Amino acid sequence: MSLIHKKYDTQPILLLSILGIIIGMFKMNAVMSISMALFGLASIVHIYFNKPKSNHNIAYYLMIALVAWMILSGIWSENHTYYWDRIRIKLPLLLCPMMALFLPNFSAYDFRRIAYALFALLFIASLIVLFDYVIHLEEYSSGLLRGEHLPVPFFNHIRFSLFYAVACIFGLGLYLYERNTWGLFFSIYFFVFVHILAVRSGIIATYIVFAISFLYFVFHSKKYFESIIMISCIGTAIFLSSQYIPSLRSKLAYMKYDWEQYRQNNVASYSDGERINSIMHGLSIAKRNMLMGVGEGDVEDEMKREIYGDHFPEADTYIKMPHNQFIWTFAANGLLGVLLFAGVFLANIYKSYKEHNLYLFLFTIIAIVSMLVEQTLEAQLGVAWFSIPFFIFNQITCPPVSAQ
Repeated sequence: MSLIHKKYDTQPILLLSILGIIIGMFKMNAVMSISMALFGLASIVHIYFNKPKSNHNIAYYLMIALVAWMILSGIWSENHTYYWDRIRIKLPLLLCPMMALFLPNFSAYDFRRIAYALFALLFIASLIVLFDYVIHLEEYSSGLLRGEHLPVPFFNHIRFSLFYAVACIFGLGLYLYERNTWGLFFSIYFFVFVHILAVRSGIIATYIVFAISFLYFVFHSKKYFESIIMISCIGTAIFLSSQYIPSLRSKLAYMKYDWEQYRQNNVASYSDGERINSIMHGLSIAKRNMLMGVGEGDVEDEMKREIYGDHFPEADTYIKMPHNQFIWTFAANGLLGVLLFAGVFLANIYKSYKEHNLYLFLFTIIAIVSMLVEQTLEAQLGVAWFSIPFFIFNQITCPPVSAQ
């Protein structure tokens, strides 16, 4: 089934808008905004003229219900300025599923075009980072020891690294389903690159993608001897990376130092300690407001009250917000909100199992991991990182296991 009815062929605009949103994340806000508008316009044209039936995706319904509940929380939110800022950022999480409910699946050809475009974009970006790192090797390695990160041509280094994990999902999926060697090549290249980038979120997500894909390969191929050899090679590569890649070695040294500081209860200005404390503060707020939450607009104010007590609101010192999207959602939207949020992921896992969709399963798992250590959906970039693969991997049909 083609993506768009021939009479109203907005397929090129849809594909172009998806690529534009990804390109816009490379510090091009205008490109991202225009591309989002084009995506919405193309979807509306398709829905209005072709009048398709809903695909009844449960994850889409749950996401729509969640954002609707977030919008409703404005009734009991006191800080309306912050509330509208949150809603503006999360609005794509409402509009994208609403439109996707009426869009047919991507063809295999269109899916490969998106994958190849992503491979090319991230490959060029990696060359830029590597060239810059080689020129400033000593300076950047010293910065990594202080908990800094390598400069990247992106708004956020964490989302940048996670996009390489998403690219590995595309690549490994293409290889496992179609034996596409380009997919395997770029997956291996990106796997090596994230070690040089030395961003923990990206490294962990990429390892998860490779581990699950590897188990999938072993289960369906029954090549156990070759699998043992592959495990040995991967284990050796991990050890050598930690010893001989300067950026990764520096990052591991800082992580060890950071953890030691946390154990001594010295968390000021240290990444991991501040993150753990922010999660604990957020959980405390959620426990006191379990039924309905404090509202989307009041999470920041409640965090300040939690930390500064009677000195709020005079204290304007920067605070780290809860570094866990589940805890943030729980604190802001109560028990119903966090259950709807968790339901989105459970629905995706069920759909991926039922339809043998490895792409969707892999993305769901790394998205959960990201949400556990970051407030992913509290920034425009994080919403874009989640919503685009969420849409793409839900809109593909994978071949049955027996045909692989």
